[in-house]
Amino acid sequence: MDLNVTNEQVGILVGCLALGLTIWQGRATIRHNKLSTKPIIEVNRRYYKRGLREVIIKNNGLGPAILTSLKVMLNEKVIVEAQNNDGREQNDMTDFIKLIQLIKYPYSTLSPSIGRSILAGEEITLFTFEKEGLDSKALKVLYDLNKELDIQIEYESIYKDKFLELDQ
Repeated sequence: MDLNVTNEQVGILVGCLALGLTIWQGRATIRHNKLSTKPIIEVNRRYYKRGLREVIIKNNGLGPAILTSLKVMLNEKVIVEAQNNDGREQNDMTDFIKLIQLIKYPYSTLSPSIGRSILAGEEITLFTFEKEGLDSKALKVLYDLNKELDIQIEYESIYKDKFLELDQ
């Protein structure tokens, strides 16, 4: 049995080891990039006199979040729904304000479109009611709304990893 190793055999071994190390390093880099650009969507609720006054979607992650689905539910019934390319018309947050019968009070809404990118650190206000002009009836509705409102957001990272945020 000949144990002599030729330069060609050593070269092949070193080349194979270098190729394996390069592949491993590439995969480690992809894992690192996914973590360093991961979006983290949170739904924040702001209150006034114990009544829900404002709902904000915020990206607390490091990378952009791409919105793929948004559902606003009241008592588990979907009121506002926007989904990816399913042919249905996107509901507006104003429909939600009408349903809770607060259309006469000063408010502002935003109905984010599907495919919209929410940048790291960016906030989107779904709805807000101005403090001035809220009477006891409106405050009662907003107080009850806090218990009845659910928001479900599906989104993905720039690497197409899918995430779900359910605010209840």
